[in-house]
Amino acid sequence: MNFHVGKRRSVATVLGALAVLGVGLVLAFGVRSVVADPNSGPAGSPPNPGHSWSEIGDLPGTMWHSNNDGAGSGLDADLLDGLDSTAFSTGPHTTSLPWTSITSKPAGFADDVDDDILGGLSCANGQIAKWDGSAWQCAADDTGAGGGYWTQAGLDLYPNNPNWNVGVGTTSPSHKLTITSADESPDEYALRLIGPDSLGHGARLNFGDGDYVYIEEDEDDRLYLYSPWRIALMGGNVGIGTSSPDEKLHVSGTVKAESTDARAVEGYTSSDNEWVSAIYGRNEGNGDGVYGWSQNRHGTVGVTQSSDPEDAGVWAFNDGPGPAIKAEGDGYFTGNVGVGTSSPDARLHVVAGTAYDDDGVRGEASAEDGFGVMGMATGPYGVGVYAEGPASGEALRAYSSGGRAIWATTDADYTAALLSESGGPNGWAAWFHGNVLITDRDTGATVIELGKGLDYGEGFNVSDEAGIGPGTVLVIDAENPGELAISEQAYDPKVAGVVSGANGLDSAIRLGGDQFDYTVALAGRVYCNVDASYGEVSPGDLLTTSPTPGYAMVVKDYSKAQGAILGKAMEGLGQGEQGQILILVTLQ
Repeated sequence: MNFHVGKRRSVATVLGALAVLGVGLVLAFGVRSVVADPNSGPAGSPPNPGHSWSEIGDLPGTMWHSNNDGAGSGLDADLLDGLDSTAFSTGPHTTSLPWTSITSKPAGFADDVDDDILGGLSCANGQIAKWDGSAWQCAADDTGAGGGYWTQAGLDLYPNNPNWNVGVGTTSPSHKLTITSADESPDEYALRLIGPDSLGHGARLNFGDGDYVYIEEDEDDRLYLYSPWRIALMGGNVGIGTSSPDEKLHVSGTVKAESTDARAVEGYTSSDNEWVSAIYGRNEGNGDGVYGWSQNRHGTVGVTQSSDPEDAGVWAFNDGPGPAIKAEGDGYFTGNVGVGTSSPDARLHVVAGTAYDDDGVRGEASAEDGFGVMGMATGPYGVGVYAEGPASGEALRAYSSGGRAIWATTDADYTAALLSESGGPNGWAAWFHGNVLITDRDTGATVIELGKGLDYGEGFNVSDEAGIGPGTVLVIDAENPGELAISEQAYDPKVAGVVSGANGLDSAIRLGGDQFDYTVALAGRVYCNVDASYGEVSPGDLLTTSPTPGYAMVVKDYSKAQGAILGKAMEGLGQGEQGQILILVTLQ
């Protein structure tokens, strides 16, 4: 409480001061009209007799009635209705007591200057005495224009001095409002806002001079933070769902970003570290690191403006055994695609590694009618699949463990389904490991097959298959044009050839194989049935048909052999033996 003692104060003021000093009078209200006037009382009143200061000090013994004021009001203080010690009443009085009539005033109350002495305390002009709990101290008179600390205007209540700090739970407030909680119990929380709604929600804390920035409990147990322009969280890390965030924003749970006219999530970094990404997805479970989904557009889009040809809009790598990129469904590229090269000059440009078994392109098909690699050209001079290799390597290599290694088709006239060209005099336009099969487009029947054999064979039908097998000598069937029959006579000028395939040696070139009964060697090397009963056979001997069905024999009569030569023996066969030996078919 601030206290001010000075000359020309009312007796009530003096008595109030004395009460604080321990005299025992508490005058909160009541004494209203007894005035110590230094001049005189009201006009027409007789002079009042003088009283000493000691009499004022003795007032507690004479002012108070033993019980009350006698009127049953129980008031704490009554009004003086005379100068004796009779009972008091509560009505208003106009009697004046001149200040000059009070004698024996203590030092400091005798002059007209407001720097009186209180208990030996001398305060400067503009200061007042204040009780600090143990003694009086001089301090500035900051009680405000109204003489109090607070002003109430309607429903508003505010401190009289705008420079004051207000403390709740503290005697040393550091800000305009400082609230200190005594302990951590729910009843001692520093600040609680209770709204007007049924469960206490609806409370709002506003900032600034309008209702534009605020924090509100808009629903029960739900917090709403609003700012029309910006909400910035500066300083340390922010945790959502965690009390120990280790990044600027640490969310434990699901993050959902939603936007109707802008990016839902945008990541930005200016780091020079090439391993620092604007957005980083990490999954330590069984899910995806980054997953993109779009209902009407691209699920994931990557764009780069780097001038480095090694930089890509989307870059994928895999530290595990799986692929870096895996796509399910159709793929679509508008530019060139490079595999093993950063500067592709074709729609698909593949550069293999330097290891011996590195493949540029490998196609595998497990379905019955699937294609490992399929190329299609619709232009008149287009190429479905184009392969180009170095001088010592293969431009195109195809392998199959049971199916077709290469299947080429064209629908246009005068075009090639497969075009192979050698760039040097010692190179090959095509190199095949395994048989090569050419079939009829309409029927699928074999037209030409290139195999690992040593003869040139063509497909023929026979009039009678009895006794015919690989190595059998066949002749033209005179009764069935276009068909062959088993040989049965010596020196037969109708000799046609030998059935291919004996001893596992197939034809090197086979024409029309599957659509005929047998492939017959018309030239080249083939194993043939030979009967040496008609003479010993030595390498280089001419061979012709023999009386033994399906067997050849050595030529003994050259005049009969004209036009009946089958070929030459490349192996010998002892006199009287029968078997298969390697011969060179040279029909004459």
